[in-house]
Amino acid sequence: MEEVRIVSVQMVAPAEPPNPSSFRESIKLTLYDRAMRFALYQKRILFYNPVEPSSIDCHIQSLKGSLAQALVSFYPLAGRLSSSSLEIDCSTLSVQFTEAVTDATLGDLAIRPSSFCDKLCDMGSSPTWPWSPDLPLLFAQVTRFVDGGISVAIAFSHQVCDGVSGWHFFNSWAQIARDGVLRNPPVVSYEVEEQDMELEEAFEVAASIGYKVKKSASSPRDLSKPRESISSSSMPQLDVRLFRLDQSHISELKSRCLEETRASFSSYEVVCAYFWTLTARHRGLRPDQEAAIAILFDSRGRFAKVPEFYLGNAIATAIVSARVEDLTSKGIGYAAGLLHDAIVSMDEKKNQAQLKFMYHVMETGFITEMEIDPASFSLVVSSPRHPVYETDFGFGRPAGVTFGTNDLSDGKIYLFPSPAGNRGVEVSVVLHPERFTLELVLDLESIGLPQDILANSLKLIK
Repeated sequence: MEEVRIVSVQMVAPAEPPNPSSFRESIKLTLYDRAMRFALYQKRILFYNPVEPSSIDCHIQSLKGSLAQALVSFYPLAGRLSSSSLEIDCSTLSVQFTEAVTDATLGDLAIRPSSFCDKLCDMGSSPTWPWSPDLPLLFAQVTRFVDGGISVAIAFSHQVCDGVSGWHFFNSWAQIARDGVLRNPPVVSYEVEEQDMELEEAFEVAASIGYKVKKSASSPRDLSKPRESISSSSMPQLDVRLFRLDQSHISELKSRCLEETRASFSSYEVVCAYFWTLTARHRGLRPDQEAAIAILFDSRGRFAKVPEFYLGNAIATAIVSARVEDLTSKGIGYAAGLLHDAIVSMDEKKNQAQLKFMYHVMETGFITEMEIDPASFSLVVSSPRHPVYETDFGFGRPAGVTFGTNDLSDGKIYLFPSPAGNRGVEVSVVLHPERFTLELVLDLESIGLPQDILANSLKLIK
């Protein structure tokens, strides 16, 4: 694959001072934010079909100008974490903007996580905890392909922004570039009561929302010390496979669930259930072993205290577990039912309970050990509801989307909307290479995925 060459790197500040009536020079991180203390930067990369060569320079200037305009409202993303990492310092505001070129052609590119795609959102290195107070919270990059294609990418700190806010910003930036207006300004803070709790209560709360944890005999950890870093050479090899499900595939899954349970489930529930059972079946787990999956809930608009367009982290989590034998023998309707029960039962009371548990763990520094084997754990991230293909900067809708390799883990499942706009879902599955087998292909064939899609999906990612 061709190299990516950096043309320029510059810092972009808000086009004008933020509104003084809402501006806050220091923003305290919420419990949602602090729960992401060690989470890595999140990369999202969009690809656009070739444009006229004579217009590319104009488009890039528009991207820089509209980014500066977007930062007026999204100014916390241009701040810096304080030395304590408990506040966003907004006294000086800027983000990094990189312009790059490549001799690669967009038409020949496999739009999937890869070392090449990582270079389309260059941060110099992959930053980790402890976070430097000088580190930008947002990196943006535009890359020109030799055939006229364009990629636009962002990498954002998970301490100050979740995926919902990340796409809100990305889409708002595009709105300003395309139309010159911002339709849904963010709410940069909200008041929430933080409550402490006793250790015993914290573990009871954890159990009520699916966290199977045990107390550690260790002393509280020193949160000021750096985490041990893992070199890339010592990290286990992981592969990513992309599977595109259209509405007919999802309807097949819903029909199976209806036949097995006489209950109807949402597209999200059946897709998550299917890939949970699929990965449980093909990860070499014992029949009596428990396989767990974490599903995420956006609190915005769902719980009274979190505004709909809140800028920050506002994701609650529930963990669902089942024996591998049950998942593989009782059908996806059984798995969908477990997920459905967890989703409908997540109310404001449970959400507050989860925040109490996070408060205890993050503020006291006590180590809690998950009793779930990481080899049997899956995490569903992103969402087919994110406005990925509405992110039009004025040179057309995106042709594809991918994410960084810096945050991959075994069993992770990414969901994105289909570029075809047919209510389909793009599912990216992360597993060890040896788990992508012929038997897995046969499982996927059973829901009607065409042979050519399967063959393409099972190629190794270079």
